[in-house]
Amino acid sequence: LPAGWFEAFESLDRRVDVPGGAFAFRLDSRAWQARWLERAVAARVWLFGLPYGDQGIFVRRAVFQSMRGFLPIPLMEDVEFVRRLKRQGRVVHLTEGLVTSARRWEQRGWWRQSWSNVTTLALYFLGVSPERLARRYDRRPNVF
Repeated sequence: LPAGWFEAFESLDRRVDVPGGAFAFRLDSRAWQARWLERAVAARVWLFGLPYGDQGIFVRRAVFQSMRGFLPIPLMEDVEFVRRLKRQGRVVHLTEGLVTSARRWEQRGWWRQSWSNVTTLALYFLGVSPERLARRYDRRPNVF
């Protein structure tokens, strides 16, 4: 967890209107593309209030239990969870960054991986089932 996380959580604990939130997106790469992607993710979160799981989504235990946690779907469970969490109150987006591996972008290509992620999200919002998206996702070249 980033420096300052505990203090951030302490201040949020007093905010009953906040059921949860997420950290800022940071990548463990020195490439300029990583900084560009971090800014693009920040814009997505600011515009749409939609952090992904790799940003370290956090939620109050009682809220998580009342929401029955994550849905048992093979892909996009983080997106679906955040959509439901937003109905519980104000979802905050911390400035403290949680570092995520850039391996997938470095191996598949920065633009190719980013386009694949955007396409998958768009298809989900257009109504393509998580099961079908997971099959599409699984057909992509193995990056591990």
